[in-house]
Amino acid sequence: MLSKHGKSLPKTAEIPIGDIVPECCGAVFVYRGKISPRRRPAPAPTSEASSPSASIVRGKRARCEAASSSTPPSLLCSAALLAKRHFTGPKLILEGPQGLFSAIAPDGSPIEIIFEPNAAPRILDVSFKPWPACRHAHPAIDAALLAKAKLAPNTQIEAVLVESYADALKFCDKAEPRVELEAKFSLQHSVAVALVKNRPILEDFSPPFSHEKVNAMRQRVKLALDAEIDRCYPKQYGARVTIVMSNGDIEMAEVQDAWGDPANPLSIQDLDAKFSALLVKVGVQQNMITMLSQAVKQLPEQKNLIDFSKLLARVQAG
Repeated sequence: MLSKHGKSLPKTAEIPIGDIVPECCGAVFVYRGKISPRRRPAPAPTSEASSPSASIVRGKRARCEAASSSTPPSLLCSAALLAKRHFTGPKLILEGPQGLFSAIAPDGSPIEIIFEPNAAPRILDVSFKPWPACRHAHPAIDAALLAKAKLAPNTQIEAVLVESYADALKFCDKAEPRVELEAKFSLQHSVAVALVKNRPILEDFSPPFSHEKVNAMRQRVKLALDAEIDRCYPKQYGARVTIVMSNGDIEMAEVQDAWGDPANPLSIQDLDAKFSALLVKVGVQQNMITMLSQAVKQLPEQKNLIDFSKLLARVQAG
């Protein structure tokens, strides 16, 4: 075992856990106290310290704190490495009365998650967002791009119908976005951008919305609920886009799984492109982006995060 300073620790030594991971990291928890590297924490008594957010470590109370949105990526990586090495946290942090399931899914069935010994890791169910818009807008963007690819150049579009599931219409029905957030939660705007300018980028969702062709196209986009697409949601995020041309011809495209979902994944090259575009947007130089991308891909083979943390510090320092 290594400390955060890269020094080997004797197997029987009592060490401050802060020397391994300086802060708490989301679903893997750091004990505020001392613990033998070869011992598990003692069971919590039935007193105040037995709550899901507390454990007893060698006679000391240890708190489990949720990670904030500002938790550094290096700490999240440390959490994953600790879990891989069988470091344990409070037993009821997930299914306890004050645990994660109670907080975000009180009507769910935790046993389906906890007792699936042969199930694939849940991280494989994570979706990636290729477009800078609400996830509910993504299948409509995908379908619009597919439908547009079938059109002849300079085709005049008379009307556009977007059919999707109820939540997509509930959260993303904004025909006249005024600010960036409304544009990102607008099926009308997202589809108009895709039809007029092809692949949406961040700037397409920033005011002022002065692109005349996008504004005109947005007025032609109508929304409707599709019962079959809604029935498949949330297992599948789907949408259908139907384009009516000025000569009366009709073109249609349907997407059952949004691009970036596990069933329709982004390639490594797609992820690299998104990663690079986001860092360029905040002023990171291309050579640093390349170094960071390579370092991320090499994380599973690293024994510690010292070099990676130093690289992150260089990126943050500019």
